[in-house]
Amino acid sequence: MRWMLVASALLLAPAVASPAQAAPDRDVPAEAASETADEVLLAGYRHDRPRHILWYGGWIGIQTALTAGSMGLALERGPLFSSPAGSEDWNYQGQMVIGAATSALGLVSIAVSVPATLRPPPGDSTELRRRMALGAKQERQARNWFAHVSTVVVNGAAAALIGTVFHSPHDAVVTFLVGMAVGEAQIWTRPMAANRAWRNANGRFPAELVVAPWGPGVQLAGRW
Repeated sequence: MRWMLVASALLLAPAVASPAQAAPDRDVPAEAASETADEVLLAGYRHDRPRHILWYGGWIGIQTALTAGSMGLALERGPLFSSPAGSEDWNYQGQMVIGAATSALGLVSIAVSVPATLRPPPGDSTELRRRMALGAKQERQARNWFAHVSTVVVNGAAAALIGTVFHSPHDAVVTFLVGMAVGEAQIWTRPMAANRAWRNANGRFPAELVVAPWGPGVQLAGRW
């Protein structure tokens, strides 16, 4: 059954999360006790990258397995919807197809938003700041109200289809609860090291003035 696939995914979720959450939830990693904003950001980048590699690759794999597994279970009953409408096989295949579609949406939502810290750290200060700003924004958005509401909407729609079109209220409730568990696990296992480093760097170094050569004289440049 698809619920066995989902249960396996939920069992794997702590493994995806554990390295990301293993370090204490501090604003500053131990290696980030630096004197400049760029050093704080670079330490945060290096702290965030391996955790996001695991989170991103792990959830891509989990959602792919759920999608393929659900479609495989549907096809075990023969060609899709070849049985009479309303029959047991027809309803079962419909539930599996909806489960596959829900998992596919979760897969796409991850795949199209590649974490900014997934690549090796850049050597350029401007690019480092750009990636860390983007990474911090991605991490905040991953846990904002819209992410949670989207999870409710997608799983609610799937449950409504199963309950009305495929006449299985019990499976509709189970689908909603299990889908919410997977969606929330995906949200809450996402690393937040880039956001913490960005907040810390900007809190400790809100602005910086630099005197730099410019033509025959000098210029006063600001960075914040």
